[in-house]
Amino acid sequence: SNTALYASTSGGNGNAEDSNRWLFILHWRALLRMLLRTAPYLDEHKAGTPPMSSSSRQSGVLKRTVTLIRSSRRFFDQGVRPPGWKAALDNGSSDGESVFPVPQKDSTARALWDVTRNDLLYHTHSNSCFRALIMLYLFHPSSCSSEFYLEVMPQWLESWSNVDRCPEFDFLWMVMFCRARKYVSPEEYDWGSLRRYLLTQCGYWLQIPVGGVSADKSFPRAAPPGKRSFPSRLKAFVGSGSKYE
Repeated sequence: SNTALYASTSGGNGNAEDSNRWLFILHWRALLRMLLRTAPYLDEHKAGTPPMSSSSRQSGVLKRTVTLIRSSRRFFDQGVRPPGWKAALDNGSSDGESVFPVPQKDSTARALWDVTRNDLLYHTHSNSCFRALIMLYLFHPSSCSSEFYLEVMPQWLESWSNVDRCPEFDFLWMVMFCRARKYVSPEEYDWGSLRRYLLTQCGYWLQIPVGGVSADKSFPRAAPPGKRSFPSRLKAFVGSGSKYE
């Protein structure tokens, strides 16, 4: 995980013993730059270059890039350090003082939320909201503290409730809340508001009819409810799991 990797060394007696803990950290912004080079249309302020390969090849490269990002989430820097890491840095410096700043807890998760927050809360009328949610879904670290989730979950629910009847949008937010429930106990957060919203949406997800007709034509015929959907290019980032059927 992003906490540590242990390297084993062989001692003089031939037995394997654990050495000091070494961290393997990947920087999420480098992967974001790679994703923007693979799919430049994610940034509406930039124009992509003309295609130089077939659509099937581009689709394959995009799927492998998304898979790489999702597999790298556990190695993002969340401010977790092994015991004694600061003392080791202090002993290695010439003046006894470390030049490395103390890492912030949930640093990647907070930086990612700062990037996507405005689009998710205030730009729900445009596709930038969908793009921001895809970034949050792809790059959100595997492990976050309960304090972070308790801070952002009310804003997540607010963003989710701002867009009605969008299957891909609902699917991604359910994934995010499923990640959060692993680290937030039922006593720490009032899950009743989320449960009520899920029950409200069930009528649409299950395609329950909301109108009908009677013999005397007294009951009005209700039009089918409208819905929103991700642009076709953005659906490739979500995968087949977004099919709510």
